[in-house]
Amino acid sequence: MRVRDLVSIVREDYLNDVKAQKYLHSDASLLRKFSEAEKQACSRADLIFDSTTSEFSRITLVSGVSAYNFSNKVISIGDVVYASKVLVKRSRDGLDRDFPFWRTDAGLTNFDISYSISGRTIQLNRIPADVEAGTYLYLEIYRLPSVSLQDLNQEFEIPEEHQRSLIYWVLHECYKKQDSDIFDQEKADYFLARFTQEFGRPISAIQRQHNLESTATCQIFPETSRIRRMRVTAEDNPNEW
Repeated sequence: MRVRDLVSIVREDYLNDVKAQKYLHSDASLLRKFSEAEKQACSRADLIFDSTTSEFSRITLVSGVSAYNFSNKVISIGDVVYASKVLVKRSRDGLDRDFPFWRTDAGLTNFDISYSISGRTIQLNRIPADVEAGTYLYLEIYRLPSVSLQDLNQEFEIPEEHQRSLIYWVLHECYKKQDSDIFDQEKADYFLARFTQEFGRPISAIQRQHNLESTATCQIFPETSRIRRMRVTAEDNPNEW
């Protein structure tokens, strides 16, 4: 579905805003609102899974460098893979405990490789050697849309089954407009509630960072019933390893 299709639905079916020379909401304004709606939906509900786009899901290793930043558009990381092996995720305390020389140990080949996440940085427990430069870490992630919407003819990135529900965020924003012809706080609140019912409540920055850094086997999102199951690690269940 293209943005233009949903703009028409908003104008004709909800706002009665169909006089092109006297639009209460310009095309540019609705485009911005739909772009934000798609970001909000992805942030709340993890709608875009990606394991193939190089910009977001592949990190090129550099000799002598064990810490790497990942894209700000990444909101959740599942598995991290190197040389066809899924790496074990640990806390920095776990690295200190289990690999006391992780800051200086070099070479990845034929070693058990672990990693931790701090902020937006992946830290390996060993330093890549010259021979490993140019090889890749592969990330299996959920992310925000790759680009903001810039044109009414663009298509959304989220699955089509969820696209129509983006109108709830747009209507919420439209009815907040400080204009006597459109402002309606009750309707704004109603459509925000509909959007939240569809995609869940927003995740705070603190909770988002905790979810990225945590080595827990599941992540619980506050005030929702959504639970993301994660890979069990040696650090989580040391008696099973």
